[in-house]
Amino acid sequence: MSQALLEIIDLIESSSLQMIPNFLIALLESRDPRLWTEATGNAVENWALDLSQRIYVNEIKTVIQSVHGLHFNAHSAMADNITNFSLEKMIDKFHCVTPKTWTLVQSLLDANGEAQ
Repeated sequence: MSQALLEIIDLIESSSLQMIPNFLIALLESRDPRLWTEATGNAVENWALDLSQRIYVNEIKTVIQSVHGLHFNAHSAMADNITNFSLEKMIDKFHCVTPKTWTLVQSLLDANGEAQ
């Protein structure tokens, strides 16, 4: 094992770094780039991606609940349902109920100047 990995193990064992966020904070505060390159490879990236995906999925699961009023049943739709449709209300609902997902989508759109 490389010296950097041994130092990472010492960091974990010598403190209350039993949780990933605490470990990452201590690692980044160490200011030792050897530790960063050894520990921040795919494991941290995969952890961050997994956490992000869970956040977005939970927000989407929340916003599609019928309590938020975004359901539309074409079989029982009445003229009033169609004439009272408001894209602005739908946007406001998504913005309020899914703030992190909204920010992600907005960032993706902003990345392409033509899509704005």
